[in-house]
Amino acid sequence: MRTATGYRRYREFTRALAEGTPPSPAEYMTVTLGVEVTRVTHLIAAEGLDVVDHLEPLLQAIEAQDHAHRLVNDIQTVGRDRRDGDINVLFLGVTPREAADQAEDYVARAHSVLRPLVAAQVRAAIEVDRQTSYTIAFYHVMDYRM
Repeated sequence: MRTATGYRRYREFTRALAEGTPPSPAEYMTVTLGVEVTRVTHLIAAEGLDVVDHLEPLLQAIEAQDHAHRLVNDIQTVGRDRRDGDINVLFLGVTPREAADQAEDYVARAHSVLRPLVAAQVRAAIEVDRQTSYTIAFYHVMDYRM
């Protein structure tokens, strides 16, 4: 439901931008795609039910990662988003440098939350930690439609 709601809000924001009443950058960033359930389900399937013992920090890290993805993706897709009439944080008064800095803050938050679990060799945390670094690097160089 959260994923469907996220996509609906994204479309509402796009329409509001076109009508000249865009959301604030903060409001735009409250919406995530709700990938947490999918990611945790994958982690449980891959690593077992012990993942549930670490659910809160894993969810916090995945949500921070989702926000970082949004920001880095917006930087890379600004041309396409302008052409297609989509919403983008850069259309809301945020500069590319500000978006990149915010993305770095979200990535740092994800790594920080996971640090104790990574040190304890919790495999699910190691996977999320590595995947955060990999996917953010990927988004930095690709126009990837989310």
